[in-house]
Amino acid sequence: MAAALGQDIAMVVYARVGLDLARAVRDTMVRRPQAHALVLMHHGLVTWGTTARAAYDATIELVSRAETYLEKRPVRSLGTPPSSAADRERKYLALAPVIRGVLVRRRQTISATGSFCRLCSIPKSCSCWTPQRARSWPCQRR
Repeated sequence: MAAALGQDIAMVVYARVGLDLARAVRDTMVRRPQAHALVLMHHGLVTWGTTARAAYDATIELVSRAETYLEKRPVRSLGTPPSSAADRERKYLALAPVIRGVLVRRRQTISATGSFCRLCSIPKSCSCWTPQRARSWPCQRR
């Protein structure tokens, strides 16, 4: 992060919105009182200044630093986007179990969109899918 934005920017580790995030910001500012801005991981950038214009200019400066950093780095591709619905479905069915496995170990959930069950990533013909159950009930196939 320092390479992209500079040493004067503090990073706040991810925390859920609310008291957890407020405590993370507090702890970071105690450790880094000289910071001129905060990057709240998975939330965004926080800048400040003596005026609204100064805070805005600080935001533009940091975004410009990040752009300059990224322009100097090689572009990485995750592959070409799927060209058809069938191709998207094939790629989704291959990737969904991997993502689901990572999230299960973290005790998080993932929802599918389109024509797939939100619970087991199988097309909506699976036995666990109904519009009401797909949002909250555990999949019967686990």
